[in-house]
Order: sequence, then structure tokens, then C-alpha cells
Amino acid sequence: MRVHLMATFSAEEIKNAVFQLGPTKAPGPDGFHALFFQKFWVMVEQDITRICLQVLNGVTSIKEFNNTNIVLIPKKKQPETLKDFRPISLCNVVYKIITKVLANRLKSILPELISPNQSAFVPGRLIFDNVMASFEILHSINRRKIGHKGLMALKVDMSKAYDRIEWGFLRAILEKMEFPQKWVDLVLDCVATVGFSFVLNGKVMGSIVPSRGLRQGCPLSPYLFILCAEALSCLIRKSERDGRTLGVRCCRGSPLISHLFFTDDSIVFSKASIESGIQIKEILRLYEKASGQQVNLQKSSITFSPNVTNELRMDIQNSLGISDHYSHDCYLGLLTLVGRNRTKTFQDIKDKVWRRVRSWKRKLFSLGGKEVLIKAVAQAIPNYIMSIFQIPFGLCKELNSIIFKFWWGTKDGKRKISWIKWETMCFPKSHGGLGFKDLYAFNQALLAKQAWCLLISPSSLAGRILKAKYYKNGNFLQASFKPGGSYIWRSILWGREILHKGLRWQVGNGEHIKV
Repeated sequence: MRVHLMATFSAEEIKNAVFQLGPTKAPGPDGFHALFFQKFWVMVEQDITRICLQVLNGVTSIKEFNNTNIVLIPKKKQPETLKDFRPISLCNVVYKIITKVLANRLKSILPELISPNQSAFVPGRLIFDNVMASFEILHSINRRKIGHKGLMALKVDMSKAYDRIEWGFLRAILEKMEFPQKWVDLVLDCVATVGFSFVLNGKVMGSIVPSRGLRQGCPLSPYLFILCAEALSCLIRKSERDGRTLGVRCCRGSPLISHLFFTDDSIVFSKASIESGIQIKEILRLYEKASGQQVNLQKSSITFSPNVTNELRMDIQNSLGISDHYSHDCYLGLLTLVGRNRTKTFQDIKDKVWRRVRSWKRKLFSLGGKEVLIKAVAQAIPNYIMSIFQIPFGLCKELNSIIFKFWWGTKDGKRKISWIKWETMCFPKSHGGLGFKDLYAFNQALLAKQAWCLLISPSSLAGRILKAKYYKNGNFLQASFKPGGSYIWRSILWGREILHKGLRWQVGNGEHIKV
């Protein structure tokens, strides 16, 4: 790690960083988009490379490039207090180039430093690993209806997670992980020499010198944040190793999972007991004191297995100071429990698509404009959910119908004639269609991708949980759905049907062949 981080910075790294930046992201105090530097790189390459290498090699401080404008983005439609806004940092392009170079080096070693319980920004790990793992654990928790040992899951919400990180804590974490001192100083120079101004009503005003926090908008911040969050992960794992009450197993042979983190979205699993509640509270309090983080008890929530008595539930909630109890909540934007009425469960997708389509002024768009809106917006809304869950066929037909009607439009309140059927419009343009997605087929293709990930990465956290739960003594290709299985597992098996059509056995050692 030390050799990799301290290797001499090169002009090639600077160039790669420039072309990795979002070309049209909002400019900082310098007034330039990254697109300017990318388009005219031949002209500015020599000067930009020289400046960046001087900073990276410690010849010049980054402070003169570290002024940042803050824009407040509302979190909801009608914000009322400052808490309802998200501060986004608009940094100078030179600063972003320098920190992008550092981030590129840092992320390559993250798999060695970050535990499997964290999947955000770590190469080779996906958000769906956390989604599938959490869904399976919560599915097992909700199915535990008998027995004296109950289980619980605690969703922890951190208030202003990025903005509260103490710089001293960040330095201590980097030094504890044995980062080279020169690297630590360079990173802290990027973080701690910042000056803020605010963009209000289109005008830049004010000047603030902060004493803590990471900027949302800095290329380096996400990686530094998960390094800080690893401290909380270590505290939980230490308590788990001490043989206390943290951690839940989906079934016999499955890995013990005590927590799952995705940036500031945290969920902790444990046995349902007052001791567990006190233990979790002590861990969170210690982490708060060291890092500057603050748990938002109003937005945190807890769920219990059905065999936990109401009296014990109240005692645990009181010990944690959390009043909210949830049974049908979301984690990482996806439902943690899918009921039998799937159409009703996923109704929100239809509502989102309908609201978006209805808001478009149809008469103002050409057919080409409608095509772009349909492909880039309307048909993109369900993608995330369809990557994990099988959407009911009837709901997919309704979504297709909404898009179909928008395409052909209306005249005087009446629908125009549909000259081509929807199935033909879904053909590729080279075959006489328009290249629209058949959402039902696309849903299965996305789930086939998840099945492929399980096939080629069986050692992933989600892969180990699913194997222990559904095909302990077999392999993924021969696994079947059994009563009591989760809806995610049913959905993945549906996607696996595509793999079965294209996979072929290759002669090997016979290890995976049943005799």
C-alpha cells in the first residue's frame, strides 16, 4: 500500500483525472466547466499538469485553489428549515483534478481496508450486494414467529453525516490504517484549507472558514467518509467477536451479519434484548464522541421479529431512545418487505411514471423529443427496482400503455390514431422499430444480470447468504424455489431462465456434476 500511494505522480494520471470529471457539472469560483479543459487540453495541458504536480509533490499548497461555493439544494418540495436543504460544494476544476488523482490511487486499495459489510465506492462491490443481504436477513427476521429468542434490525440515520466529520478523527483514522505521513498531510491539506462562500439567488456572498466536515462535491470525500465509517464497523465487529448479542444468521451455515453500511445508510442486526439495545447505544455514543457524528433518533427506526413481545419491544426502544417502529420500510430506496399483492406494492412506480409523463407539455415536443424523454426518463424510472424485483406483468403493461399514449398524443381531448403497435415500436431501429424497451423483458434481463453476478462471484456477501439459505449442498444453476423463500430469490430465479438458455457445460474435473 505504501509503495503504491507514494509512487511518483505522473502527467498521465493528471490527464486521466481531467477526462474522468463530469464535463458539464456546475462550475466553482473559477467559472469553468471541466468540459473547457477537456476540449482544449492540448492548449492547457502543460500549465495544468505543472500546477497539479507541484501540489501533489508538496512544492505548493492547494489552498489557493481551495475556495468553494456552496449551493443549497432542497431535499423536499417545500423546505422550511435549513435541515431541509443539502449543501453541495462547487469546487474549482484544478482542485477537482488534484483530488481525483488522489481518489484514483486511494480507491484501488480500498478492498484491502474496508470490510465486506460496506459496499459503497469500493471497486468490485455493488449496492445490490447490500440490498440482497439486507432483504434476506429482514425476510428471516419477519418469518421468526415462534421461539424465545427474537431478532431485531435497527436503521441508523446520521444527521448531516458528511458535514460533521472531525478532521482530527480523519487524521487519526488514516494514521491508524498506516497511511504514509506525507499522504496523510496531503489529504488533510485538501480537506482543511477550504474557504466557503454561498450562492444565494444567483449571487456569491459571505465567507466562512470551517473547522470540520467533508464536502459533498469533492471527488475525494466519499472515499474518506467510508474510511471514517470503518471505525464504526470495527467497533461493531469487535463486539460481535466478543461473543455478545450483535449479529444475525439467516439460517444454519450462513455468515453472521451484524451490520450493513452504504455510505451513511446503516442498518444493525442483533438479538432482541435490552442488553443488545444498551450495547448498540454505547457503540454509537463512542463513535459520536470520536468522529463528531450525531445519530438522528427521529429518523432512525427499528423492527422486530414477530415472536418479540410488546413489553420487550417498548423496553428496547426506550433503551435506544428510538420511538419509531417500522415493519414496511425502505433500505437504499427499495422495500424491505414485499407482500402478496405485488401490483399494490409496486404501485409507486406507476405513479412516478404517470406524474412525470403528465407534467410534460405534449404539444411542445417533436417526435424526436418525445423519443428522448421516453428513453432517458420515463423508461429509466423503474430500472433500479427492476434490477432486484420482478415487476408484475400487468403493471409492466400499464407502464407501457402510459408511454404508448404519450407517444401518439391527443387532439381535442381525444387519442390520436396509433399507426404502429407497441411490440413493433420495441424493435431495434435497424429492424423497423424505435428501440423502446419492452419493460417486462428488460426486467428479466436486469435480473439475469444479478443471477450472473451470483454465478461468477459466489464469495460475495449476498452470494454466501443466498447459498446458505437456498442451495447449501448444491449449486446456483440447480437451485429451485421452495416455500418460504423470499421474493428477491424468486425474482433472481426468473432472471436465471435467460442464463439457462445461453450457458453451456465445459468438460472439467466433474466437481459440479451430480452422479
